[in-house]
Amino acid sequence: VSKLDRAATRFRTISTDNSGLSNNYVRDIWVEKSGIIWLATAGGGLNRYDRRINEWKIYRHEPANRNSLSSDFLKTLYRDSDGILWIGTLQGLNRFDPAKKSFERIYIHPENPVALENQLGYDIIESPAYPGILWFGSSAAGLCSYDKKNKILKTYIVDSSGVQPSAKNFVKSIAYDQNNPAHLFVGANDGFNIFDIEAETFKSYRSKHERSARRSSDNIMSFYQDDAGNVWIATYGGGFMCFHLETEETTIYTVQNSDLPSNGVYSIITDNTGFFWLSSNRGISRFDPRTGIFKNYTVEDGLQSDEFNGGSYFKSFSGEIFFGGIGGFNSFYPESILENKIKPEVMITGFRIFNQKVTAGDDSPLKETISQTDFIGLEHWQNDISFDFVGLHFFRPENNKYAYILENYDPDWRQVGTIRNAVYTNLDPGEYTFRVRAANSDGIWNEQGKMIAITIYPPW
Repeated sequence: VSKLDRAATRFRTISTDNSGLSNNYVRDIWVEKSGIIWLATAGGGLNRYDRRINEWKIYRHEPANRNSLSSDFLKTLYRDSDGILWIGTLQGLNRFDPAKKSFERIYIHPENPVALENQLGYDIIESPAYPGILWFGSSAAGLCSYDKKNKILKTYIVDSSGVQPSAKNFVKSIAYDQNNPAHLFVGANDGFNIFDIEAETFKSYRSKHERSARRSSDNIMSFYQDDAGNVWIATYGGGFMCFHLETEETTIYTVQNSDLPSNGVYSIITDNTGFFWLSSNRGISRFDPRTGIFKNYTVEDGLQSDEFNGGSYFKSFSGEIFFGGIGGFNSFYPESILENKIKPEVMITGFRIFNQKVTAGDDSPLKETISQTDFIGLEHWQNDISFDFVGLHFFRPENNKYAYILENYDPDWRQVGTIRNAVYTNLDPGEYTFRVRAANSDGIWNEQGKMIAITIYPPW
């Protein structure tokens, strides 16, 4: 099986190279039940893609036409129950009626369409507790609401200190509390907030995070709330965290303490079996919240790029997942992302004493090549030793992972990632057993691995 064949079975890529997509920077995605895909691009306007007949339609800003898009630089999409498509752009909110094929422009700052206040965030939502009211974020005006029936727009400032522009008022992400839809989770460039719609007040959690050693980044990118009510938060710079609403405690996953490939996490989607799928600036990750284990995918698996875009994600009614990036967008069914069950064969390939390579010979501790050796006897002074090893596997061997242990010395297995050597210095005389095991790029371990018994003789 070739690398190309394997990649082709995992993720489907749509880009300007193989389709009618107008621009590869896909900033948001919305998929209708009929299969029609709407794509918000950064510079290429609004794209409508009918996969059934492979038909593309592009809607762009026309300077002389006020019924066209207000800008070709789009940020977010939302289709309401009336079939109206709402589009967040760098120049305000747009209402698009697909039947009439006309746009209506709505500005936070009508006098200046290019004002920072008119640059919208990553989400447009409706809370079931307040049907007919859209909620979205602005780059300077904080949280915004729009009454669709009465055409009333309101803004809610997160930071009222008067210092402008404030990162707290740069609202990117919004979601409603499933257990209390009168509460909104509001993510800004500078913190996580809960907005009480009735009281029109914010509760900020940033200051508590600052006092905690477990604090993650305050640059909030997206939310997901699980069945237990916990809020999972993607951050740019601080990794991925679970915020427990009841206790206000956080569990944080970063590059430093897990296999998360990047601390710049953009989006969170769950599949139908309980796995989380995350987009980042180093590919896509599948996360199991039950075990805390990550499985990572890159451009080598067929991704449009390793770089994705904030807010650009969607899960369709059929369970298909979409992520947009800088090279188009990817779609896939999670159940089709199969793990490679072939375990790597483990070999010990090198042995050194005081960092000098040891070869087999009559006067050598090795009587056979190291790969064929199962016992090494050493003099007491030969107590600085190292081993080289490798896991043999046909697909992406550079991503194989390793663990080793020197029994009678190490208290537990050393998980060393992709490092392929082990070093021990100043060992006491005694009997030891060196064991090494390897996992393929899908995390399937050869638990048996390889072993070598070692005796360091005393000086007498």
